[in-house]
Amino acid sequence: MNKTNWANHNVKEVPYWREGMTPEEYLKEEEYYAEHFEDLVQTGKYKPLWQQKNN
Repeated sequence: MNKTNWANHNVKEVPYWREGMTPEEYLKEEEYYAEHFEDLVQTGKYKPLWQQKNN
């Protein structure tokens, strides 16, 4: 498995997935998502970290 082909189908189903994401980026996004589930996800204000960087 290499850095560009590490994620299986289930991993790619999460709302913070993006093509080209590294395993390290995935873990960081996963942690952010879990920490902010109630205050951002349930209110519809969640935005993945990678999208926040692009704004």
